[in-house]
Amino acid sequence: MSSEIKKTIQLPKFHFDKNLREIPDSPEEWELFILDLNMKLEDVNNQEERLPLLEYLGMASRIVLQLDKAESHLLEALSLSREKSSNTSLIQNLIRLAHVYQWKKDFQQAQLLLDQAKQIMNAASVREGMIASYHQHLGKLYFDQGYYGRSRNEFGTALGIRLKISAPFDQVESSRVSLQTALVKSGKTLNRLEVKSNQQTADLWDGSILLKTYRISTALNGLGCEEGSYCTPFGKLRVASKIGADLPLGAIIRSRVPSCEVWSKNKENSLSASTEDLVLTRLLWLEGAEEKNMNTLKRYIYLHGTNQEKLLGTQASHGCIRFSNQDILEVFDLLSVGSEVEIS
Repeated sequence: MSSEIKKTIQLPKFHFDKNLREIPDSPEEWELFILDLNMKLEDVNNQEERLPLLEYLGMASRIVLQLDKAESHLLEALSLSREKSSNTSLIQNLIRLAHVYQWKKDFQQAQLLLDQAKQIMNAASVREGMIASYHQHLGKLYFDQGYYGRSRNEFGTALGIRLKISAPFDQVESSRVSLQTALVKSGKTLNRLEVKSNQQTADLWDGSILLKTYRISTALNGLGCEEGSYCTPFGKLRVASKIGADLPLGAIIRSRVPSCEVWSKNKENSLSASTEDLVLTRLLWLEGAEEKNMNTLKRYIYLHGTNQEKLLGTQASHGCIRFSNQDILEVFDLLSVGSEVEIS
């Protein structure tokens, strides 16, 4: 029943300020929304039906800065979640209540609640979307305390997960805006990559300093942004997600999921002679930053290690940008989510 009630409730519109706090677009609309929820709550005694009303009242009360009421509503929701024995509901309400304490600047209590949420996630199987929500809110907790480097890491993790699972646009955009804001606050300038298809090289830059030039392979079919063309997109792009941290050299990544298989040049390796276009070691998923290449993310264009290292320096890929497996380890560590990649 609670899921049915949730389908009928929708928060009024809001926007984020420079401190990543939700600001109501229409305060009057939010007041009416809260009034309506309170009236519904008075008529409901069934705990299953009360839970979603309390959850939305808690979130809405926080956004309109009625923090004591938000705390009260979410404490009751948390109690009902425990009685319900639902890990999902329990984690959600621990995160929501932590957000209230965060806005009250009780950072220690907020951290304790997020730690509880993490313990439950570690002990139980939960959806990746929930894990992304945890990292997003932990990032906000760090952000509010001025720990912009830590917040940047958490927002980057949340963004990567949300892109991987094709989360709703508003969630992806929330993580993206949060990451960009944390980068600005920290004064961090991201390294960038310049891919030169006519030379089959990629230059890694730190500001105006050239760090290194790599041999690469772009598409056999040349440059192009059309879907199904098997071309490498061109123009300004950026790193949307990073996959494969801590994988061994030559680890095979299939459909953006690390497998248990490992490729090597050793002839004893059963995959050593494979002509399959393998994605190895690390993967950096690209997204377009210009109208002409906005479909890049859906085309699944990556920077990645390859089993075709002998072809580096020539146009040989199906659209992605191939690196040697040793080089992609370095590129993975030196580029961040949000780093610019320019292809010409």
